[in-house]
Amino acid sequence: MTNGMQCSTCNSLSILSAIVILSMRTRGKLELCNSHQFWCNYEKDGCFDVTHLCDGKIHCLRDGYDERHCPIKPGDCPPSYWPCKDGSKCLPETDVCAQTLGDDCVDSSDEEEEMCLDFQCAPGKWKCPNNVQCIPQKHVCDPLMWSCSGHVDYNYCKNWTCASGFWKCHDGSKCIQSRRVCDGFYNCLDKSDETNSLCKNWDCNVGRKCSATYKCIMPYRLCNGKNDCSSGEDEQNCERHCTRTGYWKCMEMFCNE
Repeated sequence: MTNGMQCSTCNSLSILSAIVILSMRTRGKLELCNSHQFWCNYEKDGCFDVTHLCDGKIHCLRDGYDERHCPIKPGDCPPSYWPCKDGSKCLPETDVCAQTLGDDCVDSSDEEEEMCLDFQCAPGKWKCPNNVQCIPQKHVCDPLMWSCSGHVDYNYCKNWTCASGFWKCHDGSKCIQSRRVCDGFYNCLDKSDETNSLCKNWDCNVGRKCSATYKCIMPYRLCNGKNDCSSGEDEQNCERHCTRTGYWKCMEMFCNE
């Protein structure tokens, strides 16, 4: 909606009228608010994510449009968003029944047990056996990430197919990130991720492979002044640039923060 134009549905005070795709011109180039953004009515304010509607903070500086039509009512939120009961905000469905710390509903209505029992997890999420918690499918049986309360998802690991980018320990106890296989540290309880038979033929996707131990050395550990390979080959040919963002090369060729 360009400046000066009026909308016949504006009197409905529906937040949906602010979420439709609207155009603005900046430096002569046409830009669009996407379906999960709202327009502030003034070009300098621009587009904001729908989660900023009715969050108690004014983002539309000219007229406070994002805080004028509160509270949010059922039907005001765009697809894939869920309205908090107190009308404070539209919450992404991926955050509903997640039982995680974050910027969720102030009234905690997104974690109410009775509601979560009937809630269908968002795409890419898996419902824990307690039926009140949704976790990312790729993190099922992943001990380093958020899991079901009490780690009850571990009871399903033996028959669980690990997500892309993950590797299952031979005892079937958990899924570990592929980059942690053959990294010189035991990540599986049965130590199956560091066996010579596995690591000899393991393809290190990043970093360098030690010729003697078959260990994969991550890029940030290359040329850092410490021998991670027994032969010290991870500290050879260090005339190249450091590979880790935020690091710089000293004159003696070590990579430091």
